[in-house]
Amino acid sequence: MRAFVKIKQKDGWIKRNLVHSCQFKRNGGYPYVDIRLDDEMLPYLIGMTGCFSTPRLDNLRFFKKDHHFKLHAFFYSYLYRGSTGEISLEQLRELLDIKKSHYQLVGHLKSRLLDPTIRLINEVTDIHVLTSNVKHGRRIV
Repeated sequence: MRAFVKIKQKDGWIKRNLVHSCQFKRNGGYPYVDIRLDDEMLPYLIGMTGCFSTPRLDNLRFFKKDHHFKLHAFFYSYLYRGSTGEISLEQLRELLDIKKSHYQLVGHLKSRLLDPTIRLINEVTDIHVLTSNVKHGRRIV
């Protein structure tokens, strides 16, 4: 809780608290520590200052699963590029750390993982995501 960061600036330095709050919890018998970082530290922690934009932390508090954060970061990276992104199924599986034995059918991957996550991102964040399938022959790629 006493951790702080000293940030060099052009005309001096600024000292900021790193941790906003810390709480010990038990979830289903598994103990863990919930550490909330200070909102003002985000630009410095991810190394994006200046002309870049960072997501609002209060939007991310609704995310519960790892793939929520990973997909939001992926989609958010295209927001200020002025272009849309295209990702193959193999790249998506790699991004989300999905084994080949899981979600073997594209329909299952979409209905159980992608669609609910995109719906959540659209509802609780400041970005709006639309997806479409790309086909090569009869196969979705």
